[in-house]
Amino acid sequence: MAYCALLTGFILTVFTLLLTLLPYSFLSSLWGQIALFFVAILFYLFLLYGLLFRLWGFRWVKWKPPISWQTHFLKGFFILAILLFGFLIPLLFLIWGFFLLAIIMGIIWVVFFAFYVVYDKITIGSPERT
Repeated sequence: MAYCALLTGFILTVFTLLLTLLPYSFLSSLWGQIALFFVAILFYLFLLYGLLFRLWGFRWVKWKPPISWQTHFLKGFFILAILLFGFLIPLLFLIWGFFLLAIIMGIIWVVFFAFYVVYDKITIGSPERT
């Protein structure tokens, strides 16, 4: 899982460098926006793979311990942090004025994130709280 987080960070750095170092005339062309789109999709795929990797170990657990309110709070905070981290790409597109790409990436991120939340509920479930 560590390599997924590392590659996600590198891809976000590459994405930011592409936005800041390439001239706006190239970024506003069709090929520049296609390149940014694929880098953003690659970022989301590695982020989703890293998140799903976190859940794969729970498939073999038969008895899940009860969740305390502290664990429930930390899980909610983790999910909120991941949700906001995923909206970095649409926000960067909005800063540079690529509104259509921002909307498309926002929709794609919501779909990816909904898949993660549903998979989380199926895999871990909701054990009884104490």
